[in-house]
Amino acid sequence: MMGRTFFMEFRKGWKGFLLFMIIILIVVGGMVSFYPTVAETEDPELEGAENVELKVDETGSNITVTWKTLDRADGYRVYADNRTSMITAEMVYNGTENSTVLPHDPEEPLYYSVVGIVDGESKFVGMNTTADKERMLDQLMETGYYNTLSGGRNISMYELKGFLSVEVFSWFFILTGLYIGYISVKTLTNDIEERRIDLIISSGISRRGYLIEKFVSLAVYSLVMLTAAGLVMKMSANGIGESADLSWKTSISVFLGFWPVLMVVIAVGFLLAVLFKNSRTTVGLILLFGFSQYAMQLISGLSRDYRWVNDFCILGYWDYNSILFDGAFKTGHFFGLLVLSILVFSLAVFTFENVDVPA
Repeated sequence: MMGRTFFMEFRKGWKGFLLFMIIILIVVGGMVSFYPTVAETEDPELEGAENVELKVDETGSNITVTWKTLDRADGYRVYADNRTSMITAEMVYNGTENSTVLPHDPEEPLYYSVVGIVDGESKFVGMNTTADKERMLDQLMETGYYNTLSGGRNISMYELKGFLSVEVFSWFFILTGLYIGYISVKTLTNDIEERRIDLIISSGISRRGYLIEKFVSLAVYSLVMLTAAGLVMKMSANGIGESADLSWKTSISVFLGFWPVLMVVIAVGFLLAVLFKNSRTTVGLILLFGFSQYAMQLISGLSRDYRWVNDFCILGYWDYNSILFDGAFKTGHFFGLLVLSILVFSLAVFTFENVDVPA
């Protein structure tokens, strides 16, 4: 009977579906509500900035670094880096004076950290910089990992859209994609392993109809979940007074653009399930598929030399930054992924109709 498997899927799994959707809505709404805390946070001044004076000469080619002396200091060391973390700092002075003249490049702002040597131990004197006082999270966005999440855009996490790009959408696939992939394989392998598949098929539904109804049920659930997430994100933005920065269209479109990605994941999960029929194997493979797609997205953002990797990654066709910042919904990518999901699903149907199911 048409529709029987579709409704049976919801009756059997509605509690799990509802629970996961509530988790998604809480996470999305909670992250938006957390944004004002981040936006209003003032980064502390550089420690000991009052102890270190920087003065660039008239030519701009030299800088004089002067610092406060320490009692009983045997010497001083000055380190320079282009980040406050000083992880890659280079020692540019090692001596007994409390001032030094160093080469200066106006195009390369640096942080200077001064350390005194007292009784053989390092004592921090202070830090100052020639750079504009960037806020901490903006500096973080310039690092390799976070730069990959921004898609190469110059975004700020102190703006709502930039915050959502990094704190919601950059990892959204890990949360939702892997869960949808997991249930897509479990819904089939459980019927096979628990010997329900023969009973279902003998009730009058064809193998093709069985898979189609399973596929449609997960597609509908995914669509409802994403639409609800978009509504909650917009309502949360309104609740914190950011309604002008995030329209209803943008909020819903950015989540709906993710729907074809989940459709492909569901289709791949179905194909793996009908090929291997074993829960442990198929769950492992679908998780591997999900993590590999996320890794490919990150790799493609590391350098222009790796941009081609994005062409072979389904996440490369969900450009949430274009929707958030430009209002550009790429319909070609949207329907391209839908076509891909239908092709993979058709292969799953063909395979299922031509393989033996364990009795």
